[in-house]
Amino acid sequence: MGVANILVVDDDPETCQLLSIMLEKKHFHVETAYCGIESLEKVHSLEPDLVVLDIMLPDMDGWETCRRMKAISDVPILFLSALTDMASVARGFKEGGNDYICKPFQTVDLTTRIEKALQNGTHPHLDMAPPPVDENVHLPDGSSIQILRPLFFFLKRLMDILIAGIALVTLSPLMLLIAVLIKLDSPGPVLFKQERIRPKKNCIGSAKLPELETFSFLKFRTMHQNVSSELHRAYLHAFIENDHENMEKLQDSNSQIRKLTDDPRVTRLGRFLRKSSLDEIPQLWNVLRGDMSLVGPRPPIPYEVEMYEPWHQRRLQTKPGITGLWQVTARSSADFDEMVRMDIWYIEHQSLWLDLRIILKTPLSVLSMEGAI
Repeated sequence: MGVANILVVDDDPETCQLLSIMLEKKHFHVETAYCGIESLEKVHSLEPDLVVLDIMLPDMDGWETCRRMKAISDVPILFLSALTDMASVARGFKEGGNDYICKPFQTVDLTTRIEKALQNGTHPHLDMAPPPVDENVHLPDGSSIQILRPLFFFLKRLMDILIAGIALVTLSPLMLLIAVLIKLDSPGPVLFKQERIRPKKNCIGSAKLPELETFSFLKFRTMHQNVSSELHRAYLHAFIENDHENMEKLQDSNSQIRKLTDDPRVTRLGRFLRKSSLDEIPQLWNVLRGDMSLVGPRPPIPYEVEMYEPWHQRRLQTKPGITGLWQVTARSSADFDEMVRMDIWYIEHQSLWLDLRIILKTPLSVLSMEGAI
């Protein structure tokens, strides 16, 4: 066999560059693609010997990309992702993947997997499935290089201020209308304030688990006044434990929708505001104040954090956001561990380009109301 041609598919240019350097040092010839559609075109034109495919892609996910690749060519496919729950691994193999490796990884791990996949063609090696990510609480060495850059955080903050400021001015007539409708619909204040958790400002970007603090989280009120949080606590506990039986009991519906449905505490108008995500608009003020960012993991309630396993706390290593990777890829359909892994993946790959892509995809996700309750 001559020099093997490897196609690396990842939406992050820095990751593609790093993988290209790593693999070319091992005498592989490397081509790159940054989205699913581009990768399909390159599989058709270049006929690579193997594809290294990231699961999180901007136009269609890696699983769908894998399925379409297999319709074009029987090329071996090595999945690359921070999502290591067994459902993700199983789906990768079901769609035709040949192996699966967890980010971050050592060079020797990646090249060994590639060599075995090239030798064995299209026979998956289930014994090579990665160890679960939750064995380690702290980010592995080197995985936080990108998020430790002060310039990145400065530019991210500048982008937050500009976009949130413009959005608040633009949406002010709509906010006034919503405020009037809330007052007409049910007694109580227009805004709902709730204590949420975020890392202390001097801890953001740390590779270690941060110190935490609370802040006042704003939403348009969607519930009746003075209602108990016990129902939500019970559902949240079942969701974190992946207890489908209790989830179905509490929401009186299929537990595949990972959100509390038919909540008796919610008002008539509140149901529409939640379904359309219009109740989230006041959080733009949280962004201006610096409590939150436009993009990041959703801020948890204190009693939620009390239910976390140690590895879940890794999602608290960056400023929380209004929207995020989970909202634009698996809204109300991912289980809790998968959601946390998406948050960890985002933290380990933060960039202005990734934030912009998530921001641009958010309106489409909101308008589709897919997974909204």
